[in-house]
Amino acid sequence: MAILLGPKLDHSHVPKRIVSLVPSLTETLIELGLGERLVGRTRFCIHPTEAVRRIERIGGTKDFSVERILKLKPDLIIGSQEENHKEGIEALQAQLPVWMSTIDSVDSALEHISQLGEVTGTAEKAHQMTQAIDKAWADIPRFPSSKRVAYFIWKNPWMIAGKGTYIDSVLERLGCTNASSMERYPEIRIEQFSTDPPDLFLFSSEPFPFKKEHWSAWRGAFPNAQFCLVNGEDFSWYGSRMLGAAERLSAWASDLSDKH
Repeated sequence: MAILLGPKLDHSHVPKRIVSLVPSLTETLIELGLGERLVGRTRFCIHPTEAVRRIERIGGTKDFSVERILKLKPDLIIGSQEENHKEGIEALQAQLPVWMSTIDSVDSALEHISQLGEVTGTAEKAHQMTQAIDKAWADIPRFPSSKRVAYFIWKNPWMIAGKGTYIDSVLERLGCTNASSMERYPEIRIEQFSTDPPDLFLFSSEPFPFKKEHWSAWRGAFPNAQFCLVNGEDFSWYGSRMLGAAERLSAWASDLSDKH
């Protein structure tokens, strides 16, 4: 469930000045028709390209400027417990309503879209969005045989997506098993997979922009496994992007199965 921090929202009127600290939810708010009400966003809020250009940038997801946000006089802050730093959120919630997402699965992402619609006065549009996304993900094809997957998100140190994450839920929807039994985003070493190696190594385009040359050590250690670069937004951006992601992931999974 989402958490509302700080002063309570006045439900007699919908928020008119919103600052979003979550790239995927910035895009979702715009898709809900709230682009004109967004007055602040992070530099990582890049979709949809044309719509975000007019919205003032207030820093990053981890280093946003509390001072710049307060100057915008928002009446609602949209944040994420996973993506935003605790100290900055605490400083904001002392003065403003802060709606914090806690998304760890495809199902919880759908719940959050509905809640976001209620908070922003766009409940009907949010309902239509969740219905479309739910159907698209219900129809997503699974790999014909289960694959043990290691999904890499960072280098130096090597880090992968573990249990209890949205990425893990996406892998499960595709019929895959996470090769990591650890929670959240653990650091990983080559020898940790030596006794039970993954069938498939996925290297994400974000937050670290992996290229093929980055996986040479892993490929040398596990020559029989498949290696693939993937679009991190399709695996980790919850919200409105989930609709197109279902179609793209279906095509990706089909293509990967054909190659193996």
